[in-house]
This record gives sequence, C-alpha cells and structure tokens, in this order.
Amino acid sequence: MVQLRPLTLLVLIAVPPLGASAIAAAIVSRHYERKVERITEERQGYLALASSAVNLSDRAFVFAHGYQDTLDICLAQLYRPAEIDLVAIKNTKKGGIGGPGNVRQQSRLP
Repeated sequence: MVQLRPLTLLVLIAVPPLGASAIAAAIVSRHYERKVERITEERQGYLALASSAVNLSDRAFVFAHGYQDTLDICLAQLYRPAEIDLVAIKNTKKGGIGGPGNVRQQSRLP
C-alpha cells in the first residue's frame, strides 16, 4: 500500500494537466479550423467578385467596340467623299462679288 500511494499520487498529479492540455489543444484546433473555413469562404467570395468584374469589363469593352463601329458607320455616311466633291463642285460654280466664275472668263470680257 505504501508503494501504491505515491504512484497514485503521481497519476493524480500528471493526468489533469494532460487532460487539460488535450482539451486546450482541441479548442485551439477547432478555433483555427473555423478561421481556415472563414478564409476559404472569403477567398471564394473575392474570386466570384473578381470574375464578375472581369465579365463586366469584357462587356464594357464589347459595348465600346460596338459603339465605335456604329460611330464610324454614321460618320462615314455623313461625310461621304462623293458628297464632299459635290459640295466642292457646287461651290466653284457660285461666284463671289462679281458673279459666277464663267462670267468672268477672258472670252467673256469686252
């Protein structure tokens, strides 16, 4: 009996701290597990946000490209080279202060 008591005393002294440290380790492990889960969820959220931004940027680029094409078509229709030539020809037939240009030709002078 004398030998069991010191051994029992040692077991009673050693077991509670080991049990407490095992419980503390489990709590800390669970805490970091939750942190990793939260970080993973945030990462997935930011990945979805970045993907959405890239898609929006692509749509904006396609819209801008289509807008530029439409603008080029409109400007090409407004400022056709044929119309510019016709305007230039019409303007040359009109006279200035002295009348039309063919009136002032050398053969028409007295």
